[in-house]
Amino acid sequence: MALPVQRLNEKLEGEMEFKRKKYSVPFALPGDLVQFRILRKGRKSKFQVVHIEKAENPPEGIQLSAQSGCQHAGICGGCRARHLEYDFQWKWK
Repeated sequence: MALPVQRLNEKLEGEMEFKRKKYSVPFALPGDLVQFRILRKGRKSKFQVVHIEKAENPPEGIQLSAQSGCQHAGICGGCRARHLEYDFQWKWK
């Protein structure tokens, strides 16, 4: 199953809706197509991202960073928005 990301949420994660529930997808932007599956175990369900197909052009007003990665990723906890230009992050906050 695949749906497009509709907007950025307050945590700078892509957000999409499926069956009236909102799901957050880290490092996804509006326009990206997210392939996912819902895993069910009894009454509980879990959202699992399978693949993110990036949109060809970023949405208007969003500036992508040319920085590919960070040597401190996963250690400092500040990586939610590393795919966005710092100026855009600052304005968003």
